[in-house]
Amino acid sequence: MNKVPKEILLLILQYLPYADLKRSLLISKRFLDGGSESSLWRDFQLVVSNRNICSLPQILKLERMTNLKSVKFVGCKIKNKQLKLLSATKVSQAQIGDCHDIEKDCEVSEVTPSILASFVGNLESFKFQNSLLSEMNQKQIKFLAKRLEMSSNLRQLEIFYDNNLTSLPVDSLSLALSSLTQLSLVFQKLNP
Repeated sequence: MNKVPKEILLLILQYLPYADLKRSLLISKRFLDGGSESSLWRDFQLVVSNRNICSLPQILKLERMTNLKSVKFVGCKIKNKQLKLLSATKVSQAQIGDCHDIEKDCEVSEVTPSILASFVGNLESFKFQNSLLSEMNQKQIKFLAKRLEMSSNLRQLEIFYDNNLTSLPVDSLSLALSSLTQLSLVFQKLNP
């Protein structure tokens, strides 16, 4: 394999599932070099959990994470510093929680409303799939709605459970959601 041009090696590596691609980095320096190419990892979804949330700054510095587009938080406590870090990347899709599974809920109560709103407003797709036990608070929802009213890249939004949407005036809610192309409000209570 040492005589195979790097371009050919990249063509071969692009067909590997991410788990195998990650293992291929251990084969040799040549595979480490080829397998670390950011173009191979473009569609990789980074899953952030309690196990790796403290390592997020180091993970994002890896060459292969340069073009990372998707991140999913599961079963962890999210703080301002993680959202600020991700805001400085090319991430355009984010998910918090997973299918309203309580064990995969993420705590977001310590995230400042303005930082959460700024982070979500810069995304193209945001899914908030926490269970009923871990909702965004009223202030976070108000800031998010204001950010979406002003201007936003957000086109797809999915929110499970109420998350204090009933605290928003109908006009404000409709303005915030009017620029979306895809909206999923699951188990919602909305004002009449």
